[in-house]
Amino acid sequence: MGALTGGVPQLLTGNEVAQDASTSAAHALIREVWEVVDSYYLDARATGFDRQRWAELRDVALAVPYRDTAAGYRAVRDMLARGLSDPYCRFIGPPELEAMKKYDVSGVGLNLGTASEYVVKTGNQLPDLRGERGPGEGVFVVGVSKGSIADVAGVRQGDELLEIQGRSLDGSTPFRAAGLISGSAEDTSSSSSSSSPPAPSSTDTDGATTTTSGRQRRQKGPSSEDVVLIKVLHASGKEEDLSLVRPRRTLPSAVSTSLTRSAVLLQGGVRGEELVGTVRLASFNARAQADVAAAIRQLESAGATRLVLDLRDNRGGLVTEGLEVARLFLGGDDPIVITERRDAPPDTPRAPGPALTSAPLLVLVNGHTASASEIVAGALHDNCRAVLAGSRTYGKGLIQSVYELSDGSGLVVTVGKYLTPRGTDIDRYGIKPDFNSVPSGTQYDSTIKACKLAAPVLASATEMAPPVFGG
Repeated sequence: MGALTGGVPQLLTGNEVAQDASTSAAHALIREVWEVVDSYYLDARATGFDRQRWAELRDVALAVPYRDTAAGYRAVRDMLARGLSDPYCRFIGPPELEAMKKYDVSGVGLNLGTASEYVVKTGNQLPDLRGERGPGEGVFVVGVSKGSIADVAGVRQGDELLEIQGRSLDGSTPFRAAGLISGSAEDTSSSSSSSSPPAPSSTDTDGATTTTSGRQRRQKGPSSEDVVLIKVLHASGKEEDLSLVRPRRTLPSAVSTSLTRSAVLLQGGVRGEELVGTVRLASFNARAQADVAAAIRQLESAGATRLVLDLRDNRGGLVTEGLEVARLFLGGDDPIVITERRDAPPDTPRAPGPALTSAPLLVLVNGHTASASEIVAGALHDNCRAVLAGSRTYGKGLIQSVYELSDGSGLVVTVGKYLTPRGTDIDRYGIKPDFNSVPSGTQYDSTIKACKLAAPVLASATEMAPPVFGG
């Protein structure tokens, strides 16, 4: 590399070569950040995002040389600060992105999604290898953490997961698949009709291999490993059976329960008592659905005839886990939440199966009830399944996606927003409960009755006009 000065070649110094390389890398990153925002950013709060100004900021940043990586990162952060009025959009360096990737529902380094989620998050198209498929969009590998268990086993981005432990994933959700891999998903196979007998339970001994709930477990002294068998369809069209071998892990429960007696007015004006079971959920971690389901069964077995779901101070967590918790109380294809994204029709996840319980339900909320908690509260309220008591919720209704950039850094971008099944905007405003304090039985019954007489929830997302937002 050189320059001509008066016809005499001049060699660049080491510092100049390094700056040239840094400038090229920074310019590539600036273009990449600009493209992600230009393609996917949703100005959900209508702050006045201007795509022309965004392009001008890109051009200004590209006109400057950069001496090192840090200078390029500062330029990207300055672009975002000047171009977006969104507190949730941010640039993150490689170490922080790597730490975020370790927060992995599957436990083996997989980021799973539906076919449409794969296209949105990666910008790539999927080959139509299966043709006519079963219900659902399928479960695809959106990303694989480098050096992770899944990476070492041979799972690649764009693969479709067909089976886990011999069970077909047709009609399954990505979250449910991740739960089956991690062991956090509740195994309901024993209650369904199946030609396969349940796996025998046995006591693990040193060096033995046993099967529990369909999961092979290898014991090695005091420590142990789980072996999860999966079948994948590679983008090449080849099917392959792979083994994911991971250390067993213990995730703390976010659920606590209590059982109390409450006075009740029986038929004929006779006063009596009933048992009320309370399930307190502190956060939506990867085992929340399984733990809430177990808690409901435990409380109802103990005689509880009414339930309380306490979401106070629950700031959220895994939104996909929130959907699964809502499905414990809903059924009949009830809508759970309406998701709006840029340049796409609204999407409405539903609760197709029967509910786990039909007991009257009270949901407690407050100003620290946020995100996934608000989705659950809104779903149960709008489907007339529960009455809400407490104070207005926090109001976090935006959806962010994390995009990995070519140099290992990342970009957190707002790509959508949530509405309750009746179309209430959660973001900033939160959800106003029906009561400030716990209602009486009569108040509860009249509130549920009034809800059912009101306008029905939207039967489908297509009944809503496509969202019109800036950007």
